[in-house]
Amino acid sequence: MSQAPTQWTAEFEAGNRALVERLVSGQGRERMAAWQRFLQLIAPHVEQWASRHRVLRAVRLTSEDEVRAVLVRVVERLQRDDHRNLREFVQARGPMSLPIDDDGEVLERFGALSELVDDQAESADLLTNTPLRAWLKTLVDFAARDHATARLGRRNVLHTPTDTGPNDKRQVNSDARPISESDVGSVRPPITDLLTLKRIVQDVSGFIQARLPSDQRRALELRLDDATYGEIAKQLDLPKASDAEALVRAAKERLRAEFREQRSKFGLETN
Repeated sequence: MSQAPTQWTAEFEAGNRALVERLVSGQGRERMAAWQRFLQLIAPHVEQWASRHRVLRAVRLTSEDEVRAVLVRVVERLQRDDHRNLREFVQARGPMSLPIDDDGEVLERFGALSELVDDQAESADLLTNTPLRAWLKTLVDFAARDHATARLGRRNVLHTPTDTGPNDKRQVNSDARPISESDVGSVRPPITDLLTLKRIVQDVSGFIQARLPSDQRRALELRLDDATYGEIAKQLDLPKASDAEALVRAAKERLRAEFREQRSKFGLETN
């Protein structure tokens, strides 16, 4: 990956917002300079978010090549149709639409299960009033899921492609031409396919429904949908958030062995 990203502060947010506004309203060299500078600033953040994305971690697609492929997808979407997505962000037309299909839902559920039982959840994002950062993370989320789906079979790319283009980071920071995935270079084969992940999700979901006590099951399902412990406590009429956390912890202990057994059965365990 590239160098460590600059800390995303309110000042950094404002600087990037100014660049985006110059990009969508400017012309000629001013517009080109704004685009190049914007990419230079956000690329390390995009790569970091991609490397930590729970779906990519769950299916072990976090090598530098995989992360760069997600960056390429993000840049493509930012360039598409004369920077239409960025124009819509500036014009505040509402949240970005993410058309997640059935394959995307399988990947999301597998990633959530893996993150939960492996205790890999990211620390809470405490930044507020940074709408551009939140918008970009949503775009990275979509690009990461789309990349994982493609690598795991939807687009029949189960074999390592040949290196058909330069793998120079400077390509990303130019506006010479749209960046295609041929620029990514070789990437290692995916670990499995979507049908395998769907089978694991189905088996583990069946275990949750059949084997967990109802209170643990409900608490776990809410947690898988990113509910906080406070929200879970409220939903289950529990006295305090720590009671909800205890239920989730107990469910995780029972779920952990089952999920790892399923992953091992399909050759997903490395240890």
